[in-house]
Amino acid sequence: MKKFFGTRIGIVVATALGIALLVGAQRLGVLRPVENVVTTVFAPVQEFFTSAAKNTKGLAGYFQSISQLREENQSLKDRITELTDQNLRLENNIKDASVAREELDYITNTQFNSVTAKVIGRTADEYLKTVIINKGDAAGIQVGYPVMTGGGVLIGTVIDTNSAVSKVLLLNDNQSEVSAVVQNDPRSPGIVRGEFGLSLNMSLIPQSDTITEGQTVTTSGLEEEIPADLIIGTISNIVRKEGELFQEATIDPLVDYATIRIVTVILPFDD
Repeated sequence: MKKFFGTRIGIVVATALGIALLVGAQRLGVLRPVENVVTTVFAPVQEFFTSAAKNTKGLAGYFQSISQLREENQSLKDRITELTDQNLRLENNIKDASVAREELDYITNTQFNSVTAKVIGRTADEYLKTVIINKGDAAGIQVGYPVMTGGGVLIGTVIDTNSAVSKVLLLNDNQSEVSAVVQNDPRSPGIVRGEFGLSLNMSLIPQSDTITEGQTVTTSGLEEEIPADLIIGTISNIVRKEGELFQEATIDPLVDYATIRIVTVILPFDD
């Protein structure tokens, strides 16, 4: 018998008999006490793995939520950037329209011939202060013509032009020079020059004339192409030296040359 159960067939038969006995015992309830003991012993282990599975699922959901929040946050940031750009363009368009209207009103009142243009470029040089406008000699612009913005504020003169564009030398460039007068009772004359892009300086003002801070300085009209009474700026500081024939003044421009976008070039009257 022992030899029989030692063979492969015997092992199979023994295994089958064992399974049959276990099934029968389970159905008769003989194994219930053993099942209860096993369940009690392994219950914490089962609970651990069940909890771990739930936590793993919850953790995966957490990371998925974080990923979704990041995507939504980036989408909102992109939308804010887009709306900010749109708002900035709208504000610039409103400002451009307002400046263009002021220039049109001034030109209409003075009956100047003129060409309105947009600033499309600026020099990168720290000391050379020029801008490029999108109108050239095809529109009647020539070297020496004055360029203004707003309600008659002179900002510079044309120094180069071709058929499509022109280069404008701004008043605050140290190479810029224009004849000017102070709007006081004697209409004190002088010369306004740029100070390397930092400010404007009016020199050769007669020492005997009384000038005060806050007074307006305008063009004199002595240059052939530049009409009188274009506004240059206001006096912010006065320098008088004892025994000198002339006094000087610092002039604050009425516009920020770095932000000019719309300009008007004044053309000579038709003969």
